[in-house]
Amino acid sequence: MKRKVMILLLTVILSGGAIFGYLKYRQHQKPLNPQAVKQDSYPFIFADIDGDGTREKVNVEPLSSTEDNSAFILVAYDQKGKETARMAEGIFFPEPFKDSLAAVQLISELPKETVRLDVFAGPHSSETFFFSQAKNLPVIAPVCKVKDYRSFQDCTFWSGELGELVSVDLDNDKILEIIEYVDEYPKLGSIDEETENTIRKVFSDDGLENKVDDMIEIARREQGGRGRKVVWNIYRFGEDQFFERLTGDDFEATYALLAGLWNSEFPEEPLISKNEMSRESYNFAEMMKNTWELKN
Repeated sequence: MKRKVMILLLTVILSGGAIFGYLKYRQHQKPLNPQAVKQDSYPFIFADIDGDGTREKVNVEPLSSTEDNSAFILVAYDQKGKETARMAEGIFFPEPFKDSLAAVQLISELPKETVRLDVFAGPHSSETFFFSQAKNLPVIAPVCKVKDYRSFQDCTFWSGELGELVSVDLDNDKILEIIEYVDEYPKLGSIDEETENTIRKVFSDDGLENKVDDMIEIARREQGGRGRKVVWNIYRFGEDQFFERLTGDDFEATYALLAGLWNSEFPEEPLISKNEMSRESYNFAEMMKNTWELKN
């Protein structure tokens, strides 16, 4: 069903250019070969995921060998090619963006690294995972936003623009912050009657009449154009080994640091926090996120 919706929205918003970058990316991406037997046949990155001071070779590999496989896992190998760790059973992810793999230190004073990867989530949005090896176990697991993993949404970070999630030490405490951005869509544009009728038909045919109004609003706001860049959430890696979402004074203080850096680098591009959005714009961003976020 999501594939039909994606095709429809591509048609609706292509003239606005919102997804041109994604279309260009898809045209040049080489699919993984599930039948490959050599480790070097898969995308990989070198990262010290066990913190022993030596980087492992971490591959993105298909979960199954079927040709229509759409689920992937990480598998780590030592310098001699021997497997040292693989993804915990039941945890997987969609195919990552080409060249999105990165080795990231959550705490700069420690050698242990995580593997970051970005996956497609919507017409111009993505979600990001961070994975590392569990202590003293041959298991690769996600670094989450909660102590106990239950679903993708416990361990993914949202970006309102493809690959835009930022990981940085804002306050120089040697601990990483994660910044989720979204784009403001402050006004409604217009779509023609034919497009609106097509949206209604697609969703009605799939038994999703309750989503019709949301999809029509998405199409209209896409045509209305982007507004300001919005800091949606800020997370900080904590002592409990997960990313804690900052709230209240902690959010505002960290946002002030970020805004100062942003304004010095991009003085012509306004930045606001989600607390400065209109209620209408905030509700629309929340609806967009809920519509396109990954489910498992």
